[in-house]
Parts: sequence; C-alpha cells; structure tokens
Amino acid sequence: MKSDPVSKSKYMGSAKAQIPLRISDEMIRAAKYHVEKIDGNSGYQSRAKYRAAQRWIDAIESGEYVWLSVAGAATPVGFGGLFADIIERGLVDVIVTTGANVYHDLHFACGLPVRHGSDKVDDNDLRADETTRIYNQFIHNRYTLKAQDMLNQEFARKLLPRLKQPFSTATLLYNLEEIC
Repeated sequence: MKSDPVSKSKYMGSAKAQIPLRISDEMIRAAKYHVEKIDGNSGYQSRAKYRAAQRWIDAIESGEYVWLSVAGAATPVGFGGLFADIIERGLVDVIVTTGANVYHDLHFACGLPVRHGSDKVDDNDLRADETTRIYNQFIHNRYTLKAQDMLNQEFARKLLPRLKQPFSTATLLYNLEEIC
C-alpha cells in the first residue's frame, strides 16, 4: 500500500481534514431560530443581521436579483459547499468573490489536502514542514499549492483552445466544470 506523503507532515498528517459544509434541514431550522429569536431581539449587530436576513427573504419573494459578496478566507474553511447549496436552492443569482476564494475552493473539487489547523503556531516551523497557514487552516505547499497549480495549468491547456476570446470568468468556470 502506498504511503500518503501528507501523513508525514507534522501539521497536515494528524490534523482533521476540512470538509465543505452543506446546508441541511437541521441547519436551516437552527439558523431560522437563531435569526428570528436571538438576532431579532438582541443588540445592534444582531439586529443588523436580522434586517439583512429579512431583506434577503423579501428580495427572493419579490423576484429581485440577489447578489452575494464573499471576501476573506471563506472557502478554505469549507464554505464552498454552502455557496453551492444556496445557488442550487435558487437563493442567490450572482456571487462576487475574490480570486483567492475561487482558487482555494478548487482544492476541495480536486481532492487536495486542506486541514483544520491553528493560528497559534510558529510560521517558521510551518515553513520547515512545507505547510502554509491560512489563518487557522493548513494547506501543504507541495501536495496542495503546487499540485493545484499543476492542475490549473492542465485545465488551461484543455480549456483555452475551446474558449472564444475574450471570455468572462463565468464562462471560464462553467467550462472548467465540464472538464473536472
């Protein structure tokens, strides 16, 4: 049996794999309770979140377009599954995000290692282990980052000849899904 090279990493080997979160009926019930009962009756920020949730519901019910903006390290912590679910359920029409979120979401799509980590580690020790920290998530330099770059180059070799220039990011991602 072949040995998993990531298992030899001090930080990646024993850490729990990051699994993308998914929307379940239980999650919906809990979120609805939290927003209605807690956020709707709490302080300023909670009330703002409650009003945003209400605005989102009103927009969906009235047929308005709903745009979701995503910044920060959302996909490395597993939010990509949530984004996929809200798209599938028709809860957003457009997602505007950073390129980093798209790039890191590909780690999950390509089955590359992303691990729960900690922000309380020595970055020099991480570097010696060939591990990169994204706040409290770990990815391996060779088996995640370099592997992703090699896959992206292969995707580009397959995709670019098929796409009519110029093309949008949406067109690129749509066609990327076809070859994955």
